[in-house]
Amino acid sequence: MSSSMQNIVWVDLEMTGLNLDRDKIMEMACLVTDKDLNVLAEAPTMVLHIESNLLNSMDKWCTEHHGKSGLTERCRASRTSLSEAQSAMLDFVRQYTVRGACPLAGNSIHVDAAFLRKYMPDFMAQLHYRIIDVSTVKELCKRCEPVAAAQSVEQAEEEKLRQKYPNLGRKGIGTSVLQKRLNKGHKYFDSGDYNMAKARVSHQKAPLPATQEKEMLQESTGETIPTPDNVPAVRKKSSVNCCPADQHQVTHPDQPVVAQHVQHQPAQQSEDSQSSQ
Repeated sequence: MSSSMQNIVWVDLEMTGLNLDRDKIMEMACLVTDKDLNVLAEAPTMVLHIESNLLNSMDKWCTEHHGKSGLTERCRASRTSLSEAQSAMLDFVRQYTVRGACPLAGNSIHVDAAFLRKYMPDFMAQLHYRIIDVSTVKELCKRCEPVAAAQSVEQAEEEKLRQKYPNLGRKGIGTSVLQKRLNKGHKYFDSGDYNMAKARVSHQKAPLPATQEKEMLQESTGETIPTPDNVPAVRKKSSVNCCPADQHQVTHPDQPVVAQHVQHQPAQQSEDSQSSQ
């Protein structure tokens, strides 16, 4: 066991909906990584018992999504209570965290955090009040590192692309944790599917060749994907226009006058030397 103030607690919840006043936690997946995103341990997924009347009144998306995955029936058959699930998860994270030091992390984790604060306050009390939201990192990456962001295949496109490119495979971390990839020197992040917490990091497939991934992205989005070949050119152009140190190199109307003044300066010095003689 490795207890550290720099460890990160990754959580994903499935709920009957997003209404804090009526909806409940159906499933909870949790794992802990170190600061470099190496997985230290993964807790068994907790499927909580939910009353049939609440399961039968879920909205259309939850009814279809949880029904197709089988989660609805697992919750109906489960005998695990909310308090039992909280106790098990709290015992798990205590082994790898210092109380009040390690942040909660996940994809759009603010939603999960709201449910955890209400239904599992003891679990949340073990963690730091700050959170790491993968969605924030992804949005920043799109704006600051467009090349890296463009090469991240969005979950919504996976099923369609996988039919045409069988070697795409499932995202390795799948339902467990934020993925860390390194591509042409750019470190960037991408969240996994994170529904059932069955996949493991060791199952991650090798990334596709850059040319094939670019082709897939262009086909799915209909947009030209930035590449390392064209982005530096754009950056070089902007640096010339924006950097004050480079502005004097740009030709402007006053430049010939300055050049003429410099050319006459030696002659003026010559006349002064003759008069002194």
